[in-house]
Amino acid sequence: MAGGVGAFLNYAASSRLHPAARRAIREALEAWPLSFEEEARVLREARVLFARLIGADPGEVALVPNVTAAISAVAYGLPLSPRRRVLTNSLEFPTNRFAWMTMERLGYRVEEVEMEGPLFDESRLLDSLSGDEALVALSHVFYQSGYRVDLDSIYPAVRASGSLLFLDAYQSVGVVRVSASQADFIATGSGKWLMSIPGSGFLYVRRGVLEGMRPPFMGWMSTEDPGDVEARVYRPAPDARRLEGGFPPILGYVGVNAVLREMLRTGIGEIERRVLSLTGWLIDELSRIRGVRVVTPSDPRRRAGIVSFAGDFDPRKMGEYLASRGIVVSVRGGMVRASVHYVTSEEEVEALLSAVREFLSGV
Repeated sequence: MAGGVGAFLNYAASSRLHPAARRAIREALEAWPLSFEEEARVLREARVLFARLIGADPGEVALVPNVTAAISAVAYGLPLSPRRRVLTNSLEFPTNRFAWMTMERLGYRVEEVEMEGPLFDESRLLDSLSGDEALVALSHVFYQSGYRVDLDSIYPAVRASGSLLFLDAYQSVGVVRVSASQADFIATGSGKWLMSIPGSGFLYVRRGVLEGMRPPFMGWMSTEDPGDVEARVYRPAPDARRLEGGFPPILGYVGVNAVLREMLRTGIGEIERRVLSLTGWLIDELSRIRGVRVVTPSDPRRRAGIVSFAGDFDPRKMGEYLASRGIVVSVRGGMVRASVHYVTSEEEVEALLSAVREFLSGV
């Protein structure tokens, strides 16, 4: 690319399409239309692959278009609770705050724990637990700072308080290990770290919670037998399919399945090691540049694929300069946000570092 080598470092916003997804979608389009049997196979495989990725049972996985739809399914599917509080925090992406407000019409209060500064503070959330929480909504990795939450301290405390934990894992699934043992609900989408087209996401629901949930969308795909198109009596699916709406975007799941197969072959542990190595290197090098302040923690346990930095510069102007050099990043919360995946090359990281130095030197 003219003016620079170029680098794509924006997986936290909208990913490039993984080559495996591109091939799979192209093949499906050439064979279009798919039979109902083939579509059903794709959807079954999606549940199985995602369950393997997080260590769940396929029956605990629902297919949802995005995290907003996942929240809606939980908000309307949960039985009413005498507990009246839904707890979020001030650093959440709007989805994980606004979507819960639908519960206010049922008499719940949606309240935020105010955080000081750009990094999440587990102690502030834990100190805010009052015993009146029906649910705590939390991001696993925060979209602005890249901070990865210590779920080993949060989830046991939430469970001990009698509450449920909803984990927005859009910035973690596919890039670091996410375990079904660390939350009651885990939601993610397909357009970021799963490197496919948007609209083909997942919702995990712990079996013990799922058994008490009611179908929020009474459509044909949430029934016991979607193949029985002449059914006159609604019988909900016995598993997480009861939380699904209408027919899913099949091409999206064709694509995301191909990526999940690649990730499982590579191993999520290996993917995480690669990403943490790249982000650790990037943090170290940025920290050596005069005028740069890295916001993302250096502790590998507290970060994933995002590295955010600020300093003695206008982040928007730096973002514009990087774009002119063919380097794709984002500007979020007054910080430049670079995000790397296991497919990111060392040359791309070097291109970013060189361009940051050039910008700060006035070149």
